[in-house]
Amino acid sequence: MASSAWNSRKGRSSSWIRVERRQAIYARDGGRCVYCRCDPWRGLTLDHVKPRNKGGSNESRNLVTCCYGCNSKRQHGSLRGFVLRIAEETEQDWRDIMARVSATRRRKLCSSTPGKSQTQSSRAADVSS
Repeated sequence: MASSAWNSRKGRSSSWIRVERRQAIYARDGGRCVYCRCDPWRGLTLDHVKPRNKGGSNESRNLVTCCYGCNSKRQHGSLRGFVLRIAEETEQDWRDIMARVSATRRRKLCSSTPGKSQTQSSRAADVSS
């Protein structure tokens, strides 16, 4: 399916997130799928750890870098069930995958201003207002 046709389907547009934030999440996650650790050439997207239809948000803490294959396999399923499946397919320990997802979610996004953390940039914006 052509990319424009794919994105025109309900819920398939990437306009829900800015390119800069998407790139910051990819950078935070090392540019690899947090589940299967495949090479980025497979195509990357973002996965909602807690699916939107189950109350999840678009906050960075709820988004992780994911390859298209893992995102398609998971769909709206539970994280634990999906991780057990991926662990078996990739011969990884499921606890390692869960730990990696948890650690990734706790990391701060890189700031667009070199040398400043995201919190420092926010404070500077608040002070100047």
